[in-house]
Amino acid sequence: MNASCDETLTLQETASHGPLTIELWIARELCLQPLPQTTMLSDAPLQVRVKNTGPTPVQLVAAVPDAVFVTRVWDADRPAAPLDMSEGPPPESVPTTTVDIASGEAWETAPLSGYLNFLSPDLLEGTYMGDGTALDPALKLRRVVGLEVRFAASVNSGTGFAPVVQTLKGSIEAVVLPMKQDAQ
Repeated sequence: MNASCDETLTLQETASHGPLTIELWIARELCLQPLPQTTMLSDAPLQVRVKNTGPTPVQLVAAVPDAVFVTRVWDADRPAAPLDMSEGPPPESVPTTTVDIASGEAWETAPLSGYLNFLSPDLLEGTYMGDGTALDPALKLRRVVGLEVRFAASVNSGTGFAPVVQTLKGSIEAVVLPMKQDAQ
């Protein structure tokens, strides 16, 4: 999206569920450009990778694209202040996909984007330098945002389908770029 932000996917958390290893990958940074509007919507990618570490193939049935959804968002500087989120479609309106994952192979969900709504005043409010002085608005502002993500699917590892629901946590650094100055 922007050359001044690092959107490289990084491993945030790993969990084991039977023969599966479930990994949460989130972009390092989320670029936000201050706008006259009050809401900024992110598009930094987030995805889950499912690895089959067992000796036999597994079959996975997952919703597309909602096998992964964000269940909670918080500002790491102010954990008691949740950030606004958009709700996804109701579960019955979501199609599914069936994939076979061979032993030692992995399957990745489609990258999820547009999962955070930021209210500009809330994001910028109370941002100070270490000595207590207000941060110069021309500087790049950063806020760490915590994310709780849930992955849900059905998995058949040879004995019939069983639900797999895994909650993973991670974070992304929201970077507010300086306002562009009009050329004189």
